[in-house]
Amino acid sequence: MTGRYYEAGFLSHDIKMVIGAEADYNQSLKKISVNVRKESLTFLLDFLFTKWGFNYLLLMQCREEGDKYRITYVLSSRKISVPVIAETFLLKSVPVFTTVGMIFRCAYGYEREIYSKFGIVFEGNPDTVSYYVKNPLTGGESDE
Repeated sequence: MTGRYYEAGFLSHDIKMVIGAEADYNQSLKKISVNVRKESLTFLLDFLFTKWGFNYLLLMQCREEGDKYRITYVLSSRKISVPVIAETFLLKSVPVFTTVGMIFRCAYGYEREIYSKFGIVFEGNPDTVSYYVKNPLTGGESDE
């Protein structure tokens, strides 16, 4: 057994104890996958950043699946040699989510791209606020 296995085992256990989500370590693909509720995602990413040193957001993507969007985050660390893939679902009927730009600065760019393609508004990211959200009292009309 290698140190990599022990690292992944401790990390998987830590995720389960703190977040309550199952973290699946795939030894052949050398990755940890976590399916997390959208309410817990920001806490999970902050926990991984702060405690485990996952300070690199390598990829953030969105896919349509029926009446939902699947948002995927791929994280990397210099301390732990196994990447973490965190996924959550968002209903299409309410395409609003919280930004993770306060944890990973590069997330703002990914969120901007997802907003332009799927229309998902990331609260806290000024680049993804829709015209109608900016002016709720005027019904979306400009104040100019």
